[in-house]
Amino acid sequence: MTYYDKYNKIHNRILLVIIFILGIINILVAYRMNYLERIFIDKIPQSDIVFTNQIDNYYRQTYAFSKGSLSLIEDSSTVDKLSNPYDVNIRKNVYYLFDTSYYKGKYYSYYTALPTVFILLPIYLVTHKFLNLVLVNFIILMLAVYFISKLYQLIVENYIKTIPLFIYVISFLTIILSSNIFMLLRGLKYDLPVSCGILFITLSIYSLFKIYNKKHLRLKLILSGIFISFIVCSKPTYVVYYLIFPYLIYKLFRKYNINFKNIIYILIPCIIIGLCQMTYNYLRYDSIFEFGAKYQLTGFNLIDYMGFSLSKFVRGLKFSLFTLPTFKNEFPYIFIKVINDNEPFKEWLYENIFLGVLVSPVVVYQLVLMFKKSKDKILNTCKNINLIVYIIFILLVLINTSYGGISEIYFIDFKYVLILINVISILLYLKNTNYSKYSVVLYSIAVIINILLVTTITYNFAYYQLF
Repeated sequence: MTYYDKYNKIHNRILLVIIFILGIINILVAYRMNYLERIFIDKIPQSDIVFTNQIDNYYRQTYAFSKGSLSLIEDSSTVDKLSNPYDVNIRKNVYYLFDTSYYKGKYYSYYTALPTVFILLPIYLVTHKFLNLVLVNFIILMLAVYFISKLYQLIVENYIKTIPLFIYVISFLTIILSSNIFMLLRGLKYDLPVSCGILFITLSIYSLFKIYNKKHLRLKLILSGIFISFIVCSKPTYVVYYLIFPYLIYKLFRKYNINFKNIIYILIPCIIIGLCQMTYNYLRYDSIFEFGAKYQLTGFNLIDYMGFSLSKFVRGLKFSLFTLPTFKNEFPYIFIKVINDNEPFKEWLYENIFLGVLVSPVVVYQLVLMFKKSKDKILNTCKNINLIVYIIFILLVLINTSYGGISEIYFIDFKYVLILINVISILLYLKNTNYSKYSVVLYSIAVIINILLVTTITYNFAYYQLF
C-alpha cells in the first residue's frame, strides 16, 4: 500500500466515524422528540375499514398492496355523494382522508411507492406489522449520507488528490449539514419522497463516476439506469434533474474512452422502469403522466389552483433567493422568518424557506469564483454543471409555485446538489492555489457560518415543534 493509499484510507475512516456519530445523534433526537415511540406500528386491520384518520397513508398503501389493490381499502361513500369533492367548503362535516388523492370513487396515495415496495411491504408480509415511518426514513436517509460520503471520497481521490485533513472533513460536513437534510428525520409522508430523491440522485452520480474503473462496466451502467429512473419515481418534479445526466455521461464517457454505444445499458432500465411507472399512473388516474397530486383532498381545490402565475413565480424566486432568518434575543437566537404576502395578490402560495440561496456564504463564495478564468478543465466542467444546477433551481421554483408552493422540504434536495457541486468547485480552486492561507481561511469562515446558520435553525424547528 502506497503512502497515498494510506492517506486516503485514514481520511475515509474519519468520514465513517462522522457518519456513525451523526446517525447516533439523529436517533437520539428522534427519540427525544417522541418520533420513535415504537419500532413497529402494531395496527393489523381486522376488516377493510378500521384505519383511523391518524394512520399514515404509507401504512394504508402497504396494506392495500398486500391485498393486491392499487387503491387504498377505505370507504369513500361519504365523498362519492358530493357534487364537487375537491371543494373544501362542500366537504365540511364530511369524513374523508385528508391529503389523499381521490379519483373516480377511490382513494390513492400520491406519494412515491418506493419505500412501500422495498421496505414496508416485505416487512409487513413477514411480521404483519408496519415498521415505524421514522425508521424507514432513517434507513433511507443514512444510506443517502453514506453514499454521499462515498461520492465525495471518489471525487476527491480522482480529481483533487491530496487535501488537508481539516479541509477534507469540514467540506464533507458542509455538504451534509448546510443542505439541511437532517430536517427529514421527522419521517413524515412528505419527507420520504425527498429522502428517496436524495438517495437516488447520489447513487446515480456515484455509479456513473465509478466507470473510471472499467471492471464490470455494463453492470455499473445498468445500475446507473435503475437509479436514474428511480429519481422521478421518488417525486415527479425531480424530472428536472435529468438535465445533469446527458452532460455528465458525455464528459465521463469521453474522459475514460468508453464507447457511446454503451449508453444503451443506461437507457434499457430507464425505459423498463419508466413504463412500469407510467402503467401504475394509468391504472390509477387514466393518464401515464398523472401522479395524482392535483386530485388530493386538502385545504383548497388543487385542480382549480394549479397553473402558472407570473406573480407566484416572481415571489417564489424572491423568497428562494433572498429570505433572511430572524434574529431574537433568546436561545438559539436565529429563527425562521415565516413569510406570507398572499393577500395583495389574491393568490395562494405556501411560503416556508429557511434561508435564501444567495444568503448561503458557500454559494456566494463559489459564485465569485465562477467569474475567475481558469485553465483547469475539471474546474471548468464543474462551472458548467453549476450553471445546469441553477437552471434546475429556476425550473423547480417555476414548477413548485405552479403546483404547490415553496418550502424548505421542496428545496433540500436542490440545496444538497448545489452545495455538493459548489464545495467540489471551491476545493478544485483551493488545490490550484496550493491551499494558500488566505483562501483556506476565507473558505473556512464561509463554511462555518453556513453550518451554524442551518443547524441552528434546524435545532429551532425541532425543539419548538414548528413543522
